[in-house]
Amino acid sequence: MSLRKRRIIAVIVALFFLGFIGLLGAIYAAAQIPLPEDTANAQATVIEYSDGSRLGQLAKENRVDIPLKDVPQHVRDAVLAAEDRGFYEHSGISFTGILRAAYQDVRGGGARQGGSTITQQYARNAYLSQERTFARKFREAIIAVKLERKHSKDEILEWYLNTIYFGRGASGIEAASRTYFGIPARRLSVEQGAVLAALIRSPEGGDPAVNPEVAERRWKNVLDGMVETKKLERAEADAAKYPKIAERKAAGKDSKGGNGPIGYVVDAVRRELIANGFTESEVYTGGLKVRTTIDRRRQAAAVEAVHNVLTDPAKDPRAALVAVEPGTGKVVAMYGGRDFGAKGDKSFVNYATNPRQPGSAYKPFVLAAALADGMSLKSTFDGRSPQKFGDYEVDNFDNKSFGRIDLVEATANSVNTVYVPLGLDVGVDEVIDTTHRLGIPDSVDCQDNRDASLFLGTCDQKPADMAAAFSTFAAKGESAGWHLVESVRNGKGKRLYRAKVEKTEALSEGEAADAVHAMRAVVEQGTARSAQIGRPAAGKTGTTQDNTNAWFSGFVPQLSTTVWMGYEVADDDGTGKRGIPPMRNIHGYGEITGGTLPAKIWQTFMTAALEGVPVEDFPPPVFGGKAKNASPSATATPSETPSETPSETPTPSVTVTVEPTVVPTLEPTKTTGTGKPDPSPSQTSEPSPSQSQVASPAATGDPP
Repeated sequence: MSLRKRRIIAVIVALFFLGFIGLLGAIYAAAQIPLPEDTANAQATVIEYSDGSRLGQLAKENRVDIPLKDVPQHVRDAVLAAEDRGFYEHSGISFTGILRAAYQDVRGGGARQGGSTITQQYARNAYLSQERTFARKFREAIIAVKLERKHSKDEILEWYLNTIYFGRGASGIEAASRTYFGIPARRLSVEQGAVLAALIRSPEGGDPAVNPEVAERRWKNVLDGMVETKKLERAEADAAKYPKIAERKAAGKDSKGGNGPIGYVVDAVRRELIANGFTESEVYTGGLKVRTTIDRRRQAAAVEAVHNVLTDPAKDPRAALVAVEPGTGKVVAMYGGRDFGAKGDKSFVNYATNPRQPGSAYKPFVLAAALADGMSLKSTFDGRSPQKFGDYEVDNFDNKSFGRIDLVEATANSVNTVYVPLGLDVGVDEVIDTTHRLGIPDSVDCQDNRDASLFLGTCDQKPADMAAAFSTFAAKGESAGWHLVESVRNGKGKRLYRAKVEKTEALSEGEAADAVHAMRAVVEQGTARSAQIGRPAAGKTGTTQDNTNAWFSGFVPQLSTTVWMGYEVADDDGTGKRGIPPMRNIHGYGEITGGTLPAKIWQTFMTAALEGVPVEDFPPPVFGGKAKNASPSATATPSETPSETPSETPTPSVTVTVEPTVVPTLEPTKTTGTGKPDPSPSQTSEPSPSQSQVASPAATGDPP
């Protein structure tokens, strides 16, 4: 290279360097140092219905500033041990954190929080920016350097402690102290200070009411950190006991300022935002505008349907309802409970996203796996009861026997002695893989249920996941999962997020049509006749041992809805053991099964939700695959001593009694002394020859 070219390159490099230095200087000069009073105007996150009307909000910032001298030294030491042990020595920035952000930005993953100094964290929180880029990290560094040059470490620590988010809507150490312990910060003990310090990294994930084991582990790590930094003696750390935490209160509000059923939707939206990368501080104080998929009219119909059927809040079981739009995964209605946060920690449980055993509502997944494996609906199986399959004894409801029946009749009547050999023929792994394709998350791996009990519904499922999976049948085999958040914008209207629906083909159109045909028989002539709504509908009932869970998952081409009912887990079920109380003698029904009140709630909701929606029929069945007419299993033989009624004691297996079939539109009457519905002209009830179910010795207390 000639001397002239080298000089030109040197000049260009010098100019670039000078320009870069000049740019840094300009940015540095223009950067405004945010003080605590500048960040006090944090805005609430507003949550909207799908039409843009207001659904609710996440609470405005709860904050009270206090001077550093009012924060005990041991609390400061705990925060520094947890977040920035070199705070009083460094210059304010973490070069490794900046480089990590740059690397993530180049990869397209966006910068993530982590490795930041306390000074940088304060700068970021003061910005209230939702950007996840190297540029934001760079601005943080500029402000951090300027802060360190103009203000003392104690001033910066004071501002940080007054603005950092601790969860439960509390920003700052004073608000956090009152929220978690009901005392001012100046009275915090070493143990209490360590609890708050442990919350900073992940306030929701480390909340003792949400993840008590995680919270205590992180608390111990903070105490260990204090020992390592010589701020606490090892003997003191070892003797420390985890302090009592105040009961969690609701942070979300509905559009009228209360919580009620909509509080569960608000909280579910909050969780989905965090799962999609928004920080908790951004969610609570960033002034986000969140457009959801919830349809205002259908949400009101869901609440009305549950409350009109379950009219006694003090005694009635809990209920959940989730409605999903087939093909899009949009949740148009969600009911997870009566009043979010009203009765302490237990009322924070959103039963729409809480896993419980589905019982026979799981059987369509077994059917779908068989159809995908090349089996025809015309395949016939031996429906005698009881039968043994290896070590498993299986009986049907009331031990009723059937002859050789096809899969349509077996589905309509939920015949266990057909579905167990059907599942064994397909295989456990293939059934589980099929549920994942249909829309059940991969995280639901059913590790404790990989035996014949799986086919009868012993693997816990969430109502929202069930609604999404059943929507796949309605969408001609196309799976779209489920989501609540459609889009997110900041206070200036800039879009920060938009839902991306990943659709997959779970079943062929023919396989889906055949599965729907079998489930139509459930509604038209089987265990869910009480769910008829005057238009083509399909679905499946499910009830678990001792009537502890009752389900109905049903759909029309335009909407899939799952209803669940059951009591919450009790510390004492009356026998001195932890368990779930049975649902009996409720509103005139001796036993609550999937075909009773859950089907009635479903019918009430769907009638209202589909008002004005054109009636559509399902595609006709194709009866694809190969018909299997051989005996279901060479080892399947009738039991030599059939019992008159199903046993509820493991022998090694467990049997249960479920779904009577109730004629639709007829009201239940008062029960007799036997606990069964009293036959009268106003109600006709006959036992469905179905759903006596079996679980392996490894199954939980709820057989399918």
